[in-house]
Amino acid sequence: MLKGKAHAPASVEELVAATRRAADEILAQHHVPLETASRFVREALLEVHCPRGLVIGASGRWLRILEEGCRRLSARLYAVGKSLDYGPVLDAAVSWFTDHRERMTRERRSAGALMERLSFQNSDVEVPVPHLEDDPRHRTLGNVEALLDAVRAGWSFDPHASLRQVRKARRLLARLDPANYGRARLADFEARAWAYEGSVCRILGRVNRAAEAYQRADEAMARGSLDPREQADINELKASLLRMQDRFGEARRLLEQAVAIHRWMGDLHLEGRCLLSVALILSYTGDPEGAIPMARRALQQIDTQREPRLQWVAYQNLACDLVYVGRVEEVVVLLPKIKRLVKRFGGPGDQLRARWLEAQTALETGDAGRGQRILIEVRDQYVEQGQGYDVALVSVDLVARYLGQGRAAEARQLAQESVPILQATGAQQFAVAAIVLLCQALELESATEAWVRDLQTTLRKRQFAPPTQPETPS
Repeated sequence: MLKGKAHAPASVEELVAATRRAADEILAQHHVPLETASRFVREALLEVHCPRGLVIGASGRWLRILEEGCRRLSARLYAVGKSLDYGPVLDAAVSWFTDHRERMTRERRSAGALMERLSFQNSDVEVPVPHLEDDPRHRTLGNVEALLDAVRAGWSFDPHASLRQVRKARRLLARLDPANYGRARLADFEARAWAYEGSVCRILGRVNRAAEAYQRADEAMARGSLDPREQADINELKASLLRMQDRFGEARRLLEQAVAIHRWMGDLHLEGRCLLSVALILSYTGDPEGAIPMARRALQQIDTQREPRLQWVAYQNLACDLVYVGRVEEVVVLLPKIKRLVKRFGGPGDQLRARWLEAQTALETGDAGRGQRILIEVRDQYVEQGQGYDVALVSVDLVARYLGQGRAAEARQLAQESVPILQATGAQQFAVAAIVLLCQALELESATEAWVRDLQTTLRKRQFAPPTQPETPS
């Protein structure tokens, strides 16, 4: 359980200054030789770093690590020498860390130039790159960090390229020397890499591999710094897989833990991002009324400078929930902003979702002709792109509209035309089965608009469920 957060040192200089007397007493108590003391101090200070800097609780943790090392040494010493002055050892450690911090900065800068040679946006054209792990010049934590940052930025656009890059990062990470970076920090980066691989596999529909990767992330975390911020990040990513598996309760518990950590740390943006995921779970579990205030709260906390696209996602989800509960007048107000955001930050799929929202708004405000024309355009574009599940969702939406207007023959024809399209696009078996069931109900004249809306809701909930077909090899 997280308690109140005390003042935490922001740098090694502050950390050593605040704990100098305690560290000196530990070294003196165990009569550690000066050369050994220098090594112990540097190693202990390295172990209280995570990818975000000093870990939470660094002051107590580095002293405990230092004392554990001293105890192991003192058990092997047979003679006790004179009292030693450890002040210069601590000063030298601070100086060493200043150089270490500057080296890390240089690594990150040089990593930027290397990343320009890598392709993250186009999986069809892979820029030739040397095997980073085989070239000593490229065996740096800066390159690992840059690779992982690019993976997270690119996995929505090109998950296949991102999968190659995250595995490249893991191979490179395995060749780094813990003496240079600290075992705990390297384990944290390993956990992050496995979690990112799990997320990419989830996006690709490789659910079993995603679960295995998250398990490996948990194992690496246990060897790491145990910094709660790292755990919160992994919780958020794992929750997406659990949501995909319809394990909404477990997903929400992980997200609520992450929310608590980010709130404790005072990071409103990351708290807002997790709240947006909670809102999505509420929507998927049939509580759009609960999702709406949660999404609005998330929007107040999201920092558009840190993640500009997240604002578009939040507004889109909010608008869909508002349409679902019949508060269309609020969507009309939001729609111009959503169009501006999708134009700036959205891809082709996002633009289609915005058009779909525009169609729903037109239909609910009495402009049925325009709304149905847009829906048909959206459906046709999903067909062209081979997005079978989205074809099913829009088709069911259109069928419900036709039934509401007494156009049963057109509804039946549209549903029948959709079956071979879904089969040709390789849509999930559940989507195909749902449309076949719809065709049968329409043939028997037992399908009502309300029943079709219930089918649409079920389809929407199952959109990100695991595929039933076997996973293809990597």
